[in-house]
Amino acid sequence: MAEIAQATKKFSECSIAMNVLWTRLKEIDKNWRYVYKALVVLEYLVAHGSERAVDDIVEHTYHISSLTKFEYVEPNGKDVGINVRKKAEHIVSLLNDKDRIQEVRDKASANRENQDLHP
Repeated sequence: MAEIAQATKKFSECSIAMNVLWTRLKEIDKNWRYVYKALVVLEYLVAHGSERAVDDIVEHTYHISSLTKFEYVEPNGKDVGINVRKKAEHIVSLLNDKDRIQEVRDKASANRENQDLHP
């Protein structure tokens, strides 16, 4: 995920990465894992991605918010849609709080600097 975050710092690569993520969020039914994994990457990018990526994610808050109603029940009766719903709820609550976004980004930056000092 760090490579994706780094790629968002380059204009053309940022567009490609974000387009792939928005495409993945449109998957349905048995491809729920693609949706969930895209949400995991988006959450990571809020903390570690470029400002441009974060702005793009914030602009898509409505799209992410629609996933709070995501439903998929496996043939064995297990509700796996709950994973997508909970992750989407968490991300939307983060995106709706600019101060919290900045806190998450500051903490991630401090952690990166700390790792650079102590490899």
